[in-house]
Amino acid sequence: VLDEVEKIIGEALGVGPDFLDLTLGSTQLLIDVRLEALYEDEFALNLQLSDLIAMALPGSTVPDALAELVDAGGEARIALELGAALDLRIGIGLPGTDAPAVQLMDEGTEVRLQARVVAEDIDLRLKAGPFDVGIDGGTVVFDADGKLAVADAPAAESADAEAAEDGAAEAGATAMAPEATTGSVEAVAEAPASLTVTLKDGAPEIAAEGGFSVNLPLTFVVGKRTISLGDLGLATNPVYGTRGLEAFVRELANDPSFPRLTVDGVAQPALTVKLPDFDVLNAKPPSLLEILYDPTPVLDGVDFALGSVQDVFENALVADLPLVGNKLAEVGGMIGQVRNGLLGDLRARLNEPGKTVEIMRDALYAVFNDRLGILKDANG
Repeated sequence: VLDEVEKIIGEALGVGPDFLDLTLGSTQLLIDVRLEALYEDEFALNLQLSDLIAMALPGSTVPDALAELVDAGGEARIALELGAALDLRIGIGLPGTDAPAVQLMDEGTEVRLQARVVAEDIDLRLKAGPFDVGIDGGTVVFDADGKLAVADAPAAESADAEAAEDGAAEAGATAMAPEATTGSVEAVAEAPASLTVTLKDGAPEIAAEGGFSVNLPLTFVVGKRTISLGDLGLATNPVYGTRGLEAFVRELANDPSFPRLTVDGVAQPALTVKLPDFDVLNAKPPSLLEILYDPTPVLDGVDFALGSVQDVFENALVADLPLVGNKLAEVGGMIGQVRNGLLGDLRARLNEPGKTVEIMRDALYAVFNDRLGILKDANG
């Protein structure tokens, strides 16, 4: 009879057979209701500065001349998964029993929210004149443990993460709670982060599983030279496993009741941060002798600086300004002549290492031998 009732209700509501289940107990009629929804998608994201301006200011456009001076853009591959499930168990008291007329049962009642976001091949460029800073091949992951980004990162990063976990295990890491010991060892492959609410003695209990990992390799481009600055990394500590997000939130709230993992007696932070190596920008400048031996870097630097000024002066935005006219464009043309003339001649004369020393040697020999006659050749 109950099966027929379930079938009639399901057909009336247009739902599947898993939506409703009726069970007759000794004192109650148990009604189980299940609602769930899932959304999954993968897509490519490609945004340019002109697109962002068009979205913020519909109908507006970015002048080509401005785009030549300042530009920004990025792209990435994104996988998105969102889910929600609601399980309700309601007890209806049977006539002639002491059971409550209507009761929300602890067992069988649950609310579960899930989410998983993976962004790969993140490329972002910010350009201002000749300077260009950006991200090449970054990853962002939010899932059950945040370890997918570690697996997709360069081998060195993966080895560091595994070594950290192995070290924690070998050092006898103190567990936060019994259920945390297994989650801190093995990654939960492609499992989404989740927030689950259940009932215990009529009171809600909340359990969260999740972690995140961000890995952004930074590069800095000056002219034709690309400088790798290393990775900017931000992640929930892998030793906390699937409770990384919970540890992070409780650490932000300064919750002393949350038991932390310790390694060698040191409490482990919930968040790990890795900064780029900005020291590469403070490289020791070449000595005077090095410049004399090979002045090419100096010539390249002068040419780059003059070229940057030339590009600005000859840009369409400043080529014909009020009261100034085309004077800046003419100055830009003069700078171009200097680059092609003087710098071109210097490059032709100093195109090999040691040419400066050779020219100085020949000049000194011409003065002290040919003119003054006080310096003789080594062979007499």
